[in-house]
Amino acid sequence: MKILHLTDCHLYDNKIERKAGYATYDSLQRVINLAIESKFNFDVVIASGDISQIPSPTSYKLFEHLISSLDIPVLAVPGNHDDAQQLQSVVEKCPTDKACIKIINDMLFLLINSQVKNKEHGQIEKEDLLYIESLLEKHKEKPVVVVIHHPPVLTGSNWMDKIGLNNKEEFLNTLAHYPNVKMVLFGHVHQEIESQFQHIRIFGTPSSCYQFKPGTENVEYDDKKPGFRYIEIEQTGKIKTSIHRL
Repeated sequence: MKILHLTDCHLYDNKIERKAGYATYDSLQRVINLAIESKFNFDVVIASGDISQIPSPTSYKLFEHLISSLDIPVLAVPGNHDDAQQLQSVVEKCPTDKACIKIINDMLFLLINSQVKNKEHGQIEKEDLLYIESLLEKHKEKPVVVVIHHPPVLTGSNWMDKIGLNNKEEFLNTLAHYPNVKMVLFGHVHQEIESQFQHIRIFGTPSSCYQFKPGTENVEYDDKKPGFRYIEIEQTGKIKTSIHRL
């Protein structure tokens, strides 16, 4: 299984709007072109939220237009900036409530909505954790990749940790009960992060536009370039991954 992880595109309802110095549409287009030129032969695209900066049908149509050039399945979760219903209109497998699953090449993708209305941080309510657990109970025989927007781990930046996933330990402890959960992919951080919780590998990925500087007390932008994460899960379960930037 070869995965293209894209995140935090922050698209507007036009192609020219800029955020933190980046024309976000153009930047995403260039990152997708880089992925195509890489010849990795991806099986699926994972978009882990904040597809839009200011949600509108047009912003999601622009995402659909760009992502269609890859001609492979696309899975997405909403970020704190997104409208989940509007995003679902262009990416069918996008959770508008709780979570949903998609099986591709015998691998299960568990897609989780961690939004809290009108807030930057994320939260998964107790009843939603129970629902997630019920999904995992039904599919113990399949390897699982979990996708969420908010970071379920500490990032090393005080301001970011305040707006991550509020109940990260409860969430990870729930997942850790299942040996078939291989990996968690998340967004929100606009930087490269690798971590591990028991047997679960955990990855954050650079934004397709502007980047945040790691290890900061307050918001600081980094001069690192936009990019994507390549992930390959071998039949043995071994995970290979690398970051590729413009």
